Amino acid sequence: MPSGRSSSSDSCKVAFVGVVNRQFCELYPGGPACSVQFYDPEDQPGRVVPYVREGPGRVLPPFRTPPSGWLEERLRELEPDSIVPTSEFAVEPAHRVARRLGAEFLGNPPGVVRRAGDKWELYRRLSDLVPMPETSRDPGEVPGRVIVEKPVSGAGGVGVRRVERERAEPRPGVIFQRLLKGRHVSALFLSDGSDAVLLSVNDQLVDLDGDGYAYRGNLVPSPFHLVPRVRRQLERVCRVVTEELGLVGLNGVDGVLEGDTFYLVEVNPRPTAATECLARVADVNPMTVHSSACRGELRLKRVRVRGWACKRVVYAPGTVRAGRLSRARDRVRPGTIVPGGEPVCTVVACSSTPSAALRLTEREERWVLRRLEPVSSTPPTEGWY
Repeated sequence: MPSGRSSSSDSCKVAFVGVVNRQFCELYPGGPACSVQFYDPEDQPGRVVPYVREGPGRVLPPFRTPPSGWLEERLRELEPDSIVPTSEFAVEPAHRVARRLGAEFLGNPPGVVRRAGDKWELYRRLSDLVPMPETSRDPGEVPGRVIVEKPVSGAGGVGVRRVERERAEPRPGVIFQRLLKGRHVSALFLSDGSDAVLLSVNDQLVDLDGDGYAYRGNLVPSPFHLVPRVRRQLERVCRVVTEELGLVGLNGVDGVLEGDTFYLVEVNPRPTAATECLARVADVNPMTVHSSACRGELRLKRVRVRGWACKRVVYAPGTVRAGRLSRARDRVRPGTIVPGGEPVCTVVACSSTPSAALRLTEREERWVLRRLEPVSSTPPTEGWY
């Protein structure tokens, strides 16, 4: 079993649990932060317990949810004062360990996360309250020649694809939605269980080539953050979602701005990938207000945003060996072999205009790609543990 990269004598005031927690550990203001996570990036601060090992000759395996027992055992070894889940799969084991250790649990409880993560029940619960795309278990009931097929549960666009309605087949665990045509946006907001404060409206960078959907990053804020009618819609959606689900802390909603209307597609009951970008352009530390809101303290009324920050996920164009990526974040360790389509790192940039922030991350992505050496064949996976 893997162990932390630092000495076991290191104190651990807070432990983050998720896929990769570099941004949250950097933003945490209360002392040393530990992390239990899937990946093992070179630039992760503090004590880290990764599920996979990266390094020369090791192949980065595709993401899969670590076993709950492994997560619980690693958390018990750290003995943190507080536990913050940053991915849905981490919520239940983190909640169990927090109760056993008497640690503070800073996030949405398992029942809330299950309700938010069931897309069919979410539609049944919220579609009469806020605009949502027509959704059904029967593709014949969804308008349009091309519709969207997606798993009832899941995140990150995994399993989401566009299909011709006439060829779509109903089956367990799958729902169908009307294909929305517009701008993909998200919102990051703060909740105390009954009230919500909108922090930012963000553009989502998505890859819609082919039939699938891939998350590529975000621009914080979206230029539409400055449009009053859009802000009012998102503020209402965030309040309704909070009231119906009882959300606390930092949360996100994803959707599409089609015409003048925002259509809610998904609720993310956790701090989202936009958190780091918001911290770079706002007058507030998102992790500080997350902790306070989880304790029922929603004192923040408004966030002042100045400038734009963009985060872009860089994926391997084919099987590659990573070089030294000193300018990137969440970067794989030098010499790690990354199969095509797997994430190599993220790049982040700030500017006084949204177009400049986007251009800067595009330039940084090209810099990263030049430092990836093509590998003719993939050796057996050696990255586990």
